Amino acid sequence: MVGSLSAQTRICAYCDASGKLTKEHLLPHSLSMRSDEDLEHNIMAGAEHRVISNEPTIADVCFACNNGPLSLLDEYICGLYDKHFVHLVRPGDCVKLTVDFNLLLRWLLKTAYNVARARRGNWPVSSLFLLRGYILGKDKKRPASRLLLQLITPARIEPGSIKGLSPDATEVPMIFNRIGAFDCTFAPGFLMGFLITVNSYYFHVFVEGPNANARLRERTLASLMRNIPGGFQLIPGKTAVVYSSSVDAFQVAERSAPLVRNIRNWDKWKRQS
Repeated sequence: MVGSLSAQTRICAYCDASGKLTKEHLLPHSLSMRSDEDLEHNIMAGAEHRVISNEPTIADVCFACNNGPLSLLDEYICGLYDKHFVHLVRPGDCVKLTVDFNLLLRWLLKTAYNVARARRGNWPVSSLFLLRGYILGKDKKRPASRLLLQLITPARIEPGSIKGLSPDATEVPMIFNRIGAFDCTFAPGFLMGFLITVNSYYFHVFVEGPNANARLRERTLASLMRNIPGGFQLIPGKTAVVYSSSVDAFQVAERSAPLVRNIRNWDKWKRQS
């Protein structure tokens, strides 16, 4: 997971209210507490990476937003965790998923907006800023977007083959949570994209650009999906029947240069903290 420790603005990042601001967790505290392990987080401190054990927050959200609509979104995602995300998906599994599409999308956008403000860099802060009304539930019009779900399986290993794991372990599970932005420069029809994962559940979100050519956008989406094996497009109001991907935790790492970079540098960044 990525983020930084605080923000300096004295106006609420969601509703523009002035006054005392509170700390918003980049990933809900109630969700982090559901992990069986002590989580470590990759953050940006200035221009440098750090690995910390405490949960990253950003201090630019008013009490009313933090404990109102944003809290309700966190409660919803924790309910999905308890019902679905807590279970690792294994090869051949099929998941039947019924979600409130708007609540799920709002939570994903909220999490992306939190990380974008904390991390900046390649994150489209200004574009996510324009979706604040929808995130809060004030704007009922859903932004034109595509939401794909990919189910990643643990990687099978020979017992004793990986140092640090139980000698009887036969699989390596996924990282509990990852968040990353996609470069949509060469994805015509789409304004931005990002990935948010919880255990086996990989949510790929692509927000359409204004005045995009529909045919070109569909070709772009088809191209994107070829790089998301097993990716299933979630449709509002419909139950999703999603099969496990052919990709496991190790293969995900091989496909992700940022993840490989993080794995290689994790111990170094931790020592620097």
